[in-house]
Amino acid sequence: MSLLLNFSPIEFTDTEVEAGVFPYCVDGERVLKQLRQQNWATHVFRREGPDQIIAVPVTANAQTLGESTKKIRLKENLGLTASLIRNSIINFLAGLPRTVLGYDPIRFIAQDDILRSCLPSDLTCPDWLGVRLLYEIAIRPIYFFKHEPFIAAVLDVRTTRILERTVADLLADGLSPAGHYVAKRVSKYQDPRIALHSELVGKVQSVTASDPQIRSLLALVFVSSPEREILRRDIEKYAISLA
Repeated sequence: MSLLLNFSPIEFTDTEVEAGVFPYCVDGERVLKQLRQQNWATHVFRREGPDQIIAVPVTANAQTLGESTKKIRLKENLGLTASLIRNSIINFLAGLPRTVLGYDPIRFIAQDDILRSCLPSDLTCPDWLGVRLLYEIAIRPIYFFKHEPFIAAVLDVRTTRILERTVADLLADGLSPAGHYVAKRVSKYQDPRIALHSELVGKVQSVTASDPQIRSLLALVFVSSPEREILRRDIEKYAISLA
């Protein structure tokens, strides 16, 4: 019997990096989020212990940020090293380009459409509908008993449905959203490398043209079913009526 583990060790050069240091105070969570939003292209930020935020520059001409600095050896801080590797992979994927859905774990969508290759030759698929591979890569420090810790990429792959069509478009095509879930696109990370996130609004019970809410409905994104993370919630409490 053979076992196949879905992770791969990542090799890196052990070196020292100079990091800027910010204090992590009462409003530390807000400060950390703001730093990431404003400097995502030049620095990687990470909370270090109970009272510090460290900022590591990742571009050649990036200025040093923080109230002080300290040197960090990569093999002595695998959490930081994993963050740096994760950031580098996202930069690579965004440059291909690929649609990146999440930061940790990294989730990105392949370009090839599986649905088109499965259809009979006499059928065509609209551009806004598809099924593609969804890859998930978690960059993690790994600790085995009596072994030196290392960093690995933990891999997963599945399919995801692509339905890039607004409710307005579907109504124009004669399709009703009643009985389906609708979501709006929001920015979860404030990072242009990461695609907008679908935030569930509710389940459409009915639609009437005279309803003033139709304007907001037309701006929503149509989804055929809740995503995996939504399934963890109580769907019924999100049910809405647009009648």
